Amino acid sequence: MPTSPSSRATSSLDANRVFVANVERLCRDDKRARADLRRGRGLRYDQSHGMHRHLVKYISEHASADTREARYAVAALIANTPTDAPAATGAVPASLGASLGVAVRHGAMKPDSAEATLHLLTRQQRATVARSLPALARQLQRADAAIDWARLVDDLAGWDRDRDRIATRWLEHFYQTYQPHDNAQPDTTNPDPDSE
Repeated sequence: MPTSPSSRATSSLDANRVFVANVERLCRDDKRARADLRRGRGLRYDQSHGMHRHLVKYISEHASADTREARYAVAALIANTPTDAPAATGAVPASLGASLGVAVRHGAMKPDSAEATLHLLTRQQRATVARSLPALARQLQRADAAIDWARLVDDLAGWDRDRDRIATRWLEHFYQTYQPHDNAQPDTTNPDPDSE
């Protein structure tokens, strides 16, 4: 029986949450592993030889190259996270766009700068996005803006085949998060007169 796209997305996100939990535990418990993973920042997974010994046990041999690439990129970001950075618990930003919105709300980034960064990221290929993430993640962490690592893995893994949808979600989350809500009510009218 075929699975629906939403159930595949949920199982993928769940698998990425398990991966992230394993990497966070590894980084907390093993300083050498953390240093090896940190050295992979901005590198493609096939260039990250020091990371393999630590990550191969957490990645299925059936994982796609896109998933491997995304997991390695995010593992390096997790390893580079300061130990006192905010944990992604509770009201976790829904995407990288929402994390940028939180940074703007906290006054750590100017709205125009954050928006320009986000627009630039959303026009790039996954490899370029991954190379840009270490500096952006540090900036977000200094702003006490948590990052949902599992969602980021999911987004990066699907980036090259579904970039427009992911980019739109990041942009929507950014604007929804940082712009003040002035009690404006969404338009609920039905613009299609034939649908009644």
